[in-house]
Amino acid sequence: MNDPSKGSAQTIKLAERRVFSQSFKPLYQEGMGLVEQAAEYLDGKGRAEAKKLSRLAATLYA
Repeated sequence: MNDPSKGSAQTIKLAERRVFSQSFKPLYQEGMGLVEQAAEYLDGKGRAEAKKLSRLAATLYA
């Protein structure tokens, strides 16, 4: 799609601009906080809760 022989058109990398923008940082930090909370749950209480599941439910959970 980016064939240099077809001219000198410049592509605008919207995703890259959005990721490095100041307005994206709070959203990213909040998302990473949620990931950390989920990991803590799955490593602790979630692991204990998973042991209570039936064999079928545990298979589907994994």
